[in-house]
Amino acid sequence: MSGTDKKRQLQHHKKIATGLFLFMACLFLLSEILIQKRYQWISLPYIKAFSEAAMVGALADWFAVTALFHYPLGIKIPHTNLIQKSQERIGNNLGNFIVENFLSFSTLKTYLRKFKLSARIEEIAGNEKYQNLLLKFIASQLEKLITNQKPEELSKWVQETLLNEVQNARISSLVSDVGTFALSQGFLEKSMEKIAQYCEAYIEEHPEFVQARVRKESYAFIPKFIDDGVAKKITVALLTFFKEIGSTGPHPLKQEILLRADSFLLELKTSPNKEASLQNLAYQLLQSNATKGSLEKAMLRFHQVLLHQIQNEDSQIIQKLRSSLQIAVSEFGKNTELKEKLDNQFRTSVLKIVIEYRQKIADAIGKTVASWEGKELSEKLELEVGKDLQFIRINGTLVGGLVGLAIYTASKLLFYIL
Repeated sequence: MSGTDKKRQLQHHKKIATGLFLFMACLFLLSEILIQKRYQWISLPYIKAFSEAAMVGALADWFAVTALFHYPLGIKIPHTNLIQKSQERIGNNLGNFIVENFLSFSTLKTYLRKFKLSARIEEIAGNEKYQNLLLKFIASQLEKLITNQKPEELSKWVQETLLNEVQNARISSLVSDVGTFALSQGFLEKSMEKIAQYCEAYIEEHPEFVQARVRKESYAFIPKFIDDGVAKKITVALLTFFKEIGSTGPHPLKQEILLRADSFLLELKTSPNKEASLQNLAYQLLQSNATKGSLEKAMLRFHQVLLHQIQNEDSQIIQKLRSSLQIAVSEFGKNTELKEKLDNQFRTSVLKIVIEYRQKIADAIGKTVASWEGKELSEKLELEVGKDLQFIRINGTLVGGLVGLAIYTASKLLFYIL
């Protein structure tokens, strides 16, 4: 309930209590006037006694209630305006009351034993509504992160990172390891076979290539039919040679190339000169304008694609996040040991923090209350309990009237008896 609603209720109940007092005052005046005019209604004295005592009760309780929060009628009567005068003591007592009754070890332990943080986490995380909210939050944070990172800054960062890695890494060792792996998988041998097959096909489709080459290198006095015969033999020899290399079987040339390649990779791995040359080559390559331009284009495209993926709820990234979240929730629900550890750790942490800072909490409450202006504190408390205190005024009016009526009736009975 808002402060305005509380104030409205307080004023409403004040009007009821004051209205009842005014009604009793009018009833008293009316009964007194009728008695003075010698009306012989038997109930008039009783009405007068009731209303007179009711006014006394109403005024007494009005004074008591008002004296808690204000000076009655603005008159500084001793032991009135109690809240404002006892502000510091009230704050300290309120802080100690809350700490001793709500933050005691036994109270907290009883409450925390019933509270299971893991069950609450599982319930919230398993709710589709909260999952969607969490995914939207993660997506919004990722979108902000990506938006704030400009593509040119990303490409510059990638370039600088690669340059640092080049300076600190052994490129020759890396190249050697990659080459050794390629050899072990037969990549070089298969490449040689493929090249030989291409060469064989080319010569077979273009025999005039060898013939033209032989005629060019031949002497002018040698007849052309001899050149053509030589060219034909060379063509046949080349076709046979490339066919042998292109087959999957062993071949001396292939074996020789493989041995030389293996030797080169070993030298590459151990030679400081080769390492320096490769580092220098990689450094120049990464610093070139072509590499810089390619990185900028790649980062721009990466930036656009990633941003589009984050903004689209049906994208692969969002679906992957959703799937990962659901898997995590499912795994968490199955992990009884983890949940028990989490609950125990939570209880221990809460108890430790509260017990350690309980006096500071009490002091903070006391200081907060003491820092309020006296009038402000009185108004705050009156808004909270003032409505209920008006019932004291109402009850005091009625009870006072009944007590006065009972006393008057008893005195009459005693008079008649005596």
